[in-house]
Amino acid sequence: MRTRMLRLCGWFVLAGLMLTICQAPCFGQAQSLLTTPAIEWSDGTVVVSPVFESEPAMSVLRANYTPFVDVPSYPTDETQYVANYEVSGETSCDTSCDTSCGMTCDTGCCKTGCGDCGSLCGPKCCCIWARFDVLGWAVQGYSTPALLTSSPAGTAQGSAGILGNPQTTTLFGNRRFGNDLRLGARLQAGYWFDPCRRVGVQGDFFSLGSASNSGEFRSDRSNILARPFFNTDPDVNAQDAQIFAMPGLAEGFVRFDTSSRIVSAGPALRFNLCCCQDQCSNRSRRTDFLLGYRYLGFQEEFAAREVLRPTDGLFVAGTRYELNDRIRTENDFHGVEFGLNHMFHSGRWYWDVGTVLAVGQVRRVAELAGSTRVTVPSIMDTTVPGGFFVGANDIGRVVDNDITAIPQVRANIGYCIANNWRLGVGYNFLYVGSLFRPNSFLNTSIDGSQLAREPVIGTVVDHPTTPPKQSAYIHGLNVFLTYNF
Repeated sequence: MRTRMLRLCGWFVLAGLMLTICQAPCFGQAQSLLTTPAIEWSDGTVVVSPVFESEPAMSVLRANYTPFVDVPSYPTDETQYVANYEVSGETSCDTSCDTSCGMTCDTGCCKTGCGDCGSLCGPKCCCIWARFDVLGWAVQGYSTPALLTSSPAGTAQGSAGILGNPQTTTLFGNRRFGNDLRLGARLQAGYWFDPCRRVGVQGDFFSLGSASNSGEFRSDRSNILARPFFNTDPDVNAQDAQIFAMPGLAEGFVRFDTSSRIVSAGPALRFNLCCCQDQCSNRSRRTDFLLGYRYLGFQEEFAAREVLRPTDGLFVAGTRYELNDRIRTENDFHGVEFGLNHMFHSGRWYWDVGTVLAVGQVRRVAELAGSTRVTVPSIMDTTVPGGFFVGANDIGRVVDNDITAIPQVRANIGYCIANNWRLGVGYNFLYVGSLFRPNSFLNTSIDGSQLAREPVIGTVVDHPTTPPKQSAYIHGLNVFLTYNF
């Protein structure tokens, strides 16, 4: 609990820093040089003369100022006056403003028209936007013990495949599964209720493609393959192994499969806290507050299948054992999401940084299934509960609920490739806690005496204990394309 509180405090400190940035002066307001232009008439000619707060600093600009637009009528309201002027032969800014939005820093909305790449404070149109991301993300996998071992030919049956033996080699397991880079997609769209982009609504959905690992190992009548475990039989109480491939003893194969999938979606309201722009330098920045709902689904599965055929002459010819295990976990999070997003634009470039925290309830479900099919020609063909990892008394469902938080940090940088089109790249990191993961139910402590005798039908019951909670972080890069309608 203490660690969780420290993490939450860290996120709120970061949010405070972003608010501090928001309250900073807008693009050097203390050094502002240009104020509302004044209108002067000289010899019947309209002349637009800027009024400078620092007269000496702008004397050169005033000397080089030449009007180039004739104004057919003389407005009486200075804030509605459209002034285009030229400084030292280069075109400066268009200071026209949409007076419905005002001209102050926090409500500035002075860009007109749709055909521009800038002004995060909002042009008159472009109130609908859509964005598509291609994701290249990785998920923190879960670790497993050694699941399959091998020993050199000629190794004695009593030591073949046993962990701790110098001659034993791990062929599968003893590593993390599900942490491979995977591709995905994210779709976002939003709408601003006013041209100044003060209040809006948005939604997003992303899905990461299923990441899978598999391995299949077969006997070739010369190799030794075994499944290691810790034998809890009081007469052993040590590392042991079930041999399913060994010359003169048995032959068969084993296959392991793992998979995982992640999806998330959520609508949110977006409120502008501050928006500042400097048209003459074509720069703007804004900070928004987000409040909404977040769903995240995290599913994983582990499956194992073993086929063993005894060849030592002690069994009826053609006897066959098939052991199946399946562990499936589902974590569904529903919660309230809130955070800050800070954006900055300069010319055709813009970048943004956001931090979001979702707090809510996660429903965790684990489904455990195991079975053993025994086939003896002309005698029996039956299937009984319980496999290798999932015993007869482990079969069932484990359901649990918990309160958790999902913090997320994202950063993007983009470039305006055409009017209303932005192309960019970004990075995302999010942390998910209080999860059920398959390795929590992967039992490698087994009573070996049960493997040596003919399977007995057991009673299917719920898992008696709740496994420990686990976590996962998800992070990676994204390439996106945004269009403002």
